Amino acid sequence: MSVFSKTERMTVCFSMLVTACYSQSQLAAASSGSVGCAPDEIQIADESLAFDPQSWTARCGGKTFHCARPNAGAPTQCAERKAAP
Repeated sequence: MSVFSKTERMTVCFSMLVTACYSQSQLAAASSGSVGCAPDEIQIADESLAFDPQSWTARCGGKTFHCARPNAGAPTQCAERKAAP
């Protein structure tokens, strides 16, 4: 007998599938217009893509940006994260 319910197992599988559908190069391309760097200059981290809103961190040119979009079809918006004083 499984510790997890069928719904919980399906949710985990779905989350893994959705996250796997997005490559870092796709996220870099989506971030490019907001951060002012070419996609091949952008490093992606901290992806949270399984549920809406989707978010990730984009780094380029010595700057770090928090990027998000309400869903996969929506435009990406990124804001620079300033270092704490």
